Amino acid sequence: MRPTVRSRRLGARLSRYRTERGLSGTALAAELGVGQPQLSRIETGRTKITAATLARLVDVLAIPETDACSLDELPVMLKGQLLTEVLDHGAYELALHAAALFRNEHIVLLCGHPGAGKTTLTLALVHAGFGFVADDVTLLDSRGRGIGLPFAPAVKAGAWPLLAEYCPGLDAVPVCRRPDRRRVRFAVPKAFVPLPPDPLPIGHVVLLRRGRDSKASLEPVDPAHALRGLLNGALAPGGELSGTAFDVLIQLIGSAQTYCLTYSKLDDAVKLITRACR
Repeated sequence: MRPTVRSRRLGARLSRYRTERGLSGTALAAELGVGQPQLSRIETGRTKITAATLARLVDVLAIPETDACSLDELPVMLKGQLLTEVLDHGAYELALHAAALFRNEHIVLLCGHPGAGKTTLTLALVHAGFGFVADDVTLLDSRGRGIGLPFAPAVKAGAWPLLAEYCPGLDAVPVCRRPDRRRVRFAVPKAFVPLPPDPLPIGHVVLLRRGRDSKASLEPVDPAHALRGLLNGALAPGGELSGTAFDVLIQLIGSAQTYCLTYSKLDDAVKLITRACR
């Protein structure tokens, strides 16, 4: 596992407390009932840490509750832990790094690199009447249908002014911090279309390309281009893409309409997607 900002910061904090308590890595590992190599990977951020192990570390190292996690980091860390539990133990074929909405009993996937505007556009589309399925990660089952993970979207500070029209009251929501210290607010739509209980077929795949002063357009793209967009950041159970997961992707690409959306203004993007999903 590649260390993340969050895992490195948490590991460094735990290592500092172990040193302050005068414990060797071997002694702490014995207290936890894990091997010393496993503890080393935890302290360097190279492995996931379960909620049970973290609770045991807090207890063994006598970490004050106020320092185990600062209050403004807690919502982000809790969301991250819940997502990790779903990905580790959920039943799915593939997890896509994509936001998802639904219209007319079909899912619309929004794919793009960080900063492409998935969260902002998702909330604008919810305001326009689309159903909310997921903000950042969408699961696919063995039939290629989408499974929602409707965690509240975390809106970065730069997008707060853009969403004033679409999310009234966002400025009153408490400010939280990500592990990289960037400020976010969790947006909960005041009214939204209820998510159906069963997985939904994928109707549209939209690759996002946002640029300053870009002319708005929604153009069809070939299946290979759409497939690359879906695979970017995708995660398979066990870390390996199974034959079933690959078949699911091929089926999805073959049945969905695939587009590239170029835009700079939210209103233009919402109009184009709404028109395409009629």
